[in-house]
Amino acid sequence: METQLKLRLLIIFVVFISFETANCEPYNYAIGVTGGYLNAYNDVQYAYYCSCSLMNDFNKSSYFSGITFEYPLKIGLESSIITRFYYNSFSNNYFNSNIFPIAIYNEVTDQNEVVMCETRFEWDIQYTLLSLDILPKIKLPFIKLGIFAGVSLNYLIDSKYDEIYRLISPKKARFPVNEDPEKYGYRYADSNRTIFVTEGKIPYKNDFRFGLKAGLTYDFEYEGFMISPFVSIDYPLNPVVKQINTNCSPEICDLRADAHWRIIYYQAGIDLKYLF
Repeated sequence: METQLKLRLLIIFVVFISFETANCEPYNYAIGVTGGYLNAYNDVQYAYYCSCSLMNDFNKSSYFSGITFEYPLKIGLESSIITRFYYNSFSNNYFNSNIFPIAIYNEVTDQNEVVMCETRFEWDIQYTLLSLDILPKIKLPFIKLGIFAGVSLNYLIDSKYDEIYRLISPKKARFPVNEDPEKYGYRYADSNRTIFVTEGKIPYKNDFRFGLKAGLTYDFEYEGFMISPFVSIDYPLNPVVKQINTNCSPEICDLRADAHWRIIYYQAGIDLKYLF
């Protein structure tokens, strides 16, 4: 009895798939635009400058936009190849505050004195990519939900990464000016209450990012157009940086023995395509 029931369900399933495949609206390809919301989760413990300050995990929201192309496949089930080419970026000002003794300049005595100071160490980050997704897609026959999985290839356009020290208190405190600030690349601002320690591109960066991508989508067809909302996750196969800065004291390098930096992208967007 159970075997007969399974056989009947299998026959119904095959007939349903054949009916759905036969009644699909035929199209040669679809092309259009894509865009939506992006959340960049930074799995990170990293610092370039030789300090005891580490940048830890953080999220940053942004947007992406570009073009999309879909080509149907003839393999029985409804299937296709989705290709998206788009621009995405995020910027973030990550910081932590500490209170510890610092040699600061005393304007009254005209000397440097060691006092307890509240400081803030900041990382000003800008990370911008051009991305190409190649995603095979299959539609589930009963609920018509599309499942896609493939690869994401990314080229790094911009990777600004500045490290900044700021004196918060005492208010009259000033950092002593290094005898040769240009030698170390320092830049002083805010009446010597701020030091730009590192300015420029992310050191040891990977210019290319490779990731695995998977998600869900649903297609709405109307008068020659296809509207496809989707959600996806993009997991990186390589880190943001190739290595850490090792020109530090052994004590500081030990603190950063677990240094790493990977960015996981979560997307919620819409493809708007014209059917040809």
